[in-house]
Amino acid sequence: MRTLAVAVLVAALCLMTGCGSGGAGKSFIRAGYDFSAVDKVAVVDVGGVVESENVKDQISDFFLEQLLRKGYGPVGRQLVRSQLAEANAQIDGLKGEAYAVEAGRVLKVPAVLIITVPNLGEDTSITAKMIEVNAGSALWVGSGATSKRGSLWGSDEEFDKAFSGGIFNGPQGSYVNSEEQKKREQQRKAERTLSVRESKEVDKIVKGICASLPYRSPELKPQDQFKMPKFLRFK
Repeated sequence: MRTLAVAVLVAALCLMTGCGSGGAGKSFIRAGYDFSAVDKVAVVDVGGVVESENVKDQISDFFLEQLLRKGYGPVGRQLVRSQLAEANAQIDGLKGEAYAVEAGRVLKVPAVLIITVPNLGEDTSITAKMIEVNAGSALWVGSGATSKRGSLWGSDEEFDKAFSGGIFNGPQGSYVNSEEQKKREQQRKAERTLSVRESKEVDKIVKGICASLPYRSPELKPQDQFKMPKFLRFK
């Protein structure tokens, strides 16, 4: 009976911690690095397929929450843009990590976070990279994704098809190529925000990605509060 009870306990633990599952994605951490020196992390860029500044800010805010939980002092994307504008930083010609590092130097923060969204829709994937500003080298990289979920999302491509096939197709003919439609589509993409369901999905991905993000101090890491169920306790 004791052997059976132990086996049940191990199975329960695996279900709770995700043993043997693919998890939310992959992550890599620089071994031996002292993260206690990273008091501030600026979210300087959200790239990829996202066109809406509103959506970029929403995704940035999800990462801010996780950075706070891990003990860092995050600087949000909106504030970063404001501070760079005030500093009259001439870095718009830079791209990717080069832009991120130079932005970090202007902001005088020890580390920056760049976020990439390769896919947003039925298949959503997000990658985040924390970079040390002084050395320009990666400290942590995490990625996560969701598989197809039917109509939970609704990609921009699908929305465009419905958009062009609806109000712009009337009795007098199709206006798919009209300049008016193009302007409206561009405006729609620029002003788009995540829906409640989309926000929950992205939040779930971000939490999975940041699960491996090191705590700034080991003392901040919550202690394991797992208690053995009463029916498994041995006298």
